[in-house]
Amino acid sequence: MSTRITQVIETLEAEKADLQARLEWLDQQIESFRAHAEQAPAIPASPTPAAEPVATAAPKRAKRLEKDSRARKRRAAVKPLKRDLVPEILSQLKKQPNSTAGQLAAALDVNRNTVNSKLLTLRKAGTIVKADRGYALAEKSAT
Repeated sequence: MSTRITQVIETLEAEKADLQARLEWLDQQIESFRAHAEQAPAIPASPTPAAEPVATAAPKRAKRLEKDSRARKRRAAVKPLKRDLVPEILSQLKKQPNSTAGQLAAALDVNRNTVNSKLLTLRKAGTIVKADRGYALAEKSAT
C-alpha cells in the first residue's frame, strides 16, 4: 500500500475511535437522564391549553403598527426636505441638450440611477425625448 493511503486509513481509524468514545459518553448521559426522570415526579414539558390561556397576536400587531406609525411620521418629516429634480433636469437639458443621464447626474450632483428614473418618467410623459446621444426636450415643452 502507498503511504498516502496508509495515512488516510490511520486518520479514519482515529476519527472512528474518537466517535466511539463520544457515543459511549452520550449513552451514559442518556442513562443518567432516564434514571433521573424515573425518580422525579412527572411534570409536563409544556402547559396544557386549559391550564394557561393562549396569548393573542394583538401585542405583536400593536408593536408593528406602532413602528409603522413612527416610520410614516419620520418619512413625512423628511419628504419636504427632498429636492424636486424634475425642474432641475429640465433646466439642465435647456442649457445642454443631448445630455446623458450620467452627465445630468454629475451636473446636478445626484445618483445616476435617480436621474435615470426621473428621465424615464419624463420620457413617458412626453416632456423629453431620446436623442441620438442622451436626452433632449420635446418640441412642445421647448417653447
